Amino acid sequence: MKYPKAVIDTKALKHNIEIIRHLAPNSKICAIVKANAYGHGLIDVARSLLKHVEGVGVARIAEAERLRDAGFNNEIILLEGFLGAAELLKLNELKLTTAVHCYEQVELIEKYASSLNNLKVWLKFNTGMNRLGLDADETKEIKNRLERLDCVKEVNLMTHFANADDRTSNYTEEQIAKFNELNQDMFLNRSISASSGILFFPQTRAEWIRPGVIMYGISPTYEPVVNFGFIPVMNFETILSNVFKLKAGCRIANSNQVFSQDMYIGVIALGTSDGYPSQAPEGTPFLVNGRKVSLVGKVNVDTIYVNLGPELKDKMGDKVIVFGKSLPVEEVAKHINVITYELTTKLTTQTKHEYIIN
Repeated sequence: MKYPKAVIDTKALKHNIEIIRHLAPNSKICAIVKANAYGHGLIDVARSLLKHVEGVGVARIAEAERLRDAGFNNEIILLEGFLGAAELLKLNELKLTTAVHCYEQVELIEKYASSLNNLKVWLKFNTGMNRLGLDADETKEIKNRLERLDCVKEVNLMTHFANADDRTSNYTEEQIAKFNELNQDMFLNRSISASSGILFFPQTRAEWIRPGVIMYGISPTYEPVVNFGFIPVMNFETILSNVFKLKAGCRIANSNQVFSQDMYIGVIALGTSDGYPSQAPEGTPFLVNGRKVSLVGKVNVDTIYVNLGPELKDKMGDKVIVFGKSLPVEEVAKHINVITYELTTKLTTQTKHEYIIN
């Protein structure tokens, strides 16, 4: 059997959507499936969501094209808009909804208006993320320009929070105030909140919401979201490829730790070639046969060492949980000092995806 593998629980995915529905019963859901559905598998996740959400969001047009080719007919929102005329014409062909965040995009829509039809647009208002987006005056101007075009069917308004997961800051409230001030005279459909906004700022659960990591049971912070009832969708696992006794006074390669007693060392079939972070420090947890063990030494290209303890309890082929329901990805990410979803999005093509279909 191929290892490592990511076991994806589609029942957990649907359960998480139900929780989001409960939190925002009056909102339409744009499920964020960018970055290969945060490493969970774009096509299979989208198929599982087909009857449970109003639309999905992607970052790049190639992702949207894959979804259409797979028969996904729900609304697809291109969150970062289009890059150039070719992508504009392609998104029109694919019947995509697009974000507009700069003048260049508006000018292209105007230039190719005769070749476009029924275009749905989300104006991206920069309330403080300072990445993509228009200021207030630009947003008003572009709204008026787009609404004059026969090819534009619908204009909506969206923004993105800079650090909604930081509840010690007032910055998100300032962003909300800017957004509400702009829209009070525009009366557009709104999309304000992504994962953190949905959880922590209920007043931002507008006409559309954009759940990302929480849909996969991953917290936007290091604190697990189990208190909200979310369930991790991915169980990332591998096996022990070897178990050996290390004599007292010895150490393993790439480690300064000298063991004071005989110790059993497990070699895990996992490494940087599978997307596991090279910077994972000694002490990073894994689960072997249900008990927590720690990384020793450094992460290699395709192997990792773990300390199994002084007694022989494990053997080659035993399952290792890298993260998942029984070992939260948040705990592992905190040890490694990376963003939680970095661990799932960096899985390489060497990782087999296995889907539990419910």
